[in-house]
Amino acid sequence: MRWRLQAVRLRYGRMAAERARLSAQLEHSRRLLAAEAGPRPELLDDTFGSAHPAFDPRFDGEAAGYTLRYQPLVDLADGRILGVEALLRLTARPGGRSAPLEFVRRLEASGEIGNVGHWVMRRACQELVVLQRAAPRPLRLVVNVSRRELGRAEYADDVLEVLAAAGLPPGRLELDVDGFHEAEHAELLCHPLQRLRSAGVGITLDNFGSTQLPLSLLAELPLSKLKIDRSLVAALGQDERHDALFASMLQTAANLRLAVGVVGIENEGQWRRLQQLGCTEGQGFLFATPLPLAAAQHLPLQLPAAAD
Repeated sequence: MRWRLQAVRLRYGRMAAERARLSAQLEHSRRLLAAEAGPRPELLDDTFGSAHPAFDPRFDGEAAGYTLRYQPLVDLADGRILGVEALLRLTARPGGRSAPLEFVRRLEASGEIGNVGHWVMRRACQELVVLQRAAPRPLRLVVNVSRRELGRAEYADDVLEVLAAAGLPPGRLELDVDGFHEAEHAELLCHPLQRLRSAGVGITLDNFGSTQLPLSLLAELPLSKLKIDRSLVAALGQDERHDALFASMLQTAANLRLAVGVVGIENEGQWRRLQQLGCTEGQGFLFATPLPLAAAQHLPLQLPAAAD
């Protein structure tokens, strides 16, 4: 696809100044809050997060209680498995598992998201190699990435190094990126995404249709795919206007030469309707729940729920 590189380059010239401004604002706010917090330093940590720990590429997520689950990406036409999405789970907590959104937010606030995210990337690439042994066709790997991870200067280079170490070409990886709620966020994160996209890594805008992203940025960001939010999938077939809106989103993606993925497919009616609308790729409990590596290795090449 052709991106509006000129607009991106013009904006990139403002990135350094914008980063400095945001950093100064954050430091000023931290100092004010620290003065107000007095003997309650936890107030400071809960609001802005503690000082970011040093990035450690050797961080052991498994020892810290993290594990990965894999949900298949399915060809909606015939049920073939196209790849897997790596999903982070936390199990080593008193009282059992912790909700993903809850602990991811804590990781972002504390600054630990960089270490955990790097561990996820490294482990997922290694385990994709294991899953690939039973697959006749190349599988794709989808990894979710936080905008805080993208803010680290070495992020793009680190991802490419992890891929090389695992023996995977960049085209086998797709990054699901969320958090473009403001144009400023998109401008600041465009450079690492551009670097990765140029190397062949797929870039997916996650939760499309549920955020306040200016539509003009769809043509400027180095995207390869839009992932339609599960809330829009859940409402399919319930209202003609909603279905028309869904179809217009698909047409927008087609006009921009972007692929489309859908999540949250939970019943056959949704699956059939998505087929009618021309969606080709999706995932959801209809086909498979997120599975540990051992179980994912034994998935059939064509999922029965889709093949019937």
